[in-house]
Amino acid sequence: MEGEIVMFYNRLVGSEGDPSKLRLRTYLYRVLSREEDIYQLQSVQFPDSTRRAHVGQLIRFKGSMNALDVEEAEADAAAEAAAADSVKTDESKNWRALDVGRFVALRMKTDSKTVIRCAEVVSVDRRDSDNEVEVWYYLDRRESSYNDFEMPLHERRLVPEYYGSKDGMVYLAPSKKQIESGELLKRRLVVLRSEVDILAPKWTLWSDGKVAMPTCIKMDKLMRSLAVHDSEVRKVVRKRYD
Repeated sequence: MEGEIVMFYNRLVGSEGDPSKLRLRTYLYRVLSREEDIYQLQSVQFPDSTRRAHVGQLIRFKGSMNALDVEEAEADAAAEAAAADSVKTDESKNWRALDVGRFVALRMKTDSKTVIRCAEVVSVDRRDSDNEVEVWYYLDRRESSYNDFEMPLHERRLVPEYYGSKDGMVYLAPSKKQIESGELLKRRLVVLRSEVDILAPKWTLWSDGKVAMPTCIKMDKLMRSLAVHDSEVRKVVRKRYD
């Protein structure tokens, strides 16, 4: 029925080469219309997002509307937290700006606000109205700091992340022979709109793995703005940005 809340079951996703991390995604949607076995749905959490789904992927939601109100409020709060006073970000606009082959600075919602991750956009699932994107992580090329996600972007020299299919070790500068052997895998991950804050979409790497300067400036302003209200960010800014 139109207006009814349903739970949508998405496909299994996980890290490349690591089936133990596969998990089933579920979302809450509002039914807009129905054509035989195909439903047109609107996301409860992101009303600008719509999709089509087969009836076999849906189940009636039996929770309370109060729970939905809480979910929507949390989504609004998360979007506000990702914005800076001097650098206003539009969550929906940032997701639409993601472009295959370009780079993105992001933070998982489970991360500290001091963290900035970098990745290349591999694919965007337009069927989910930009709700899902696959990325290939990039790390600082130095062994001493490859996993330092608090490092300011202007200090990073990024390289694509590979890891051993057998040993799980990170390889920062694999040879062509190692890559072609099939023993190394790209650190790729499907990330969801509800799981991340997009800090800076659609930028490029300059020579020597440098992050484009306009992006560095944007992130510097963002971190300084967050530092006003977050003590952990303030410590990092004082130590590494000043």
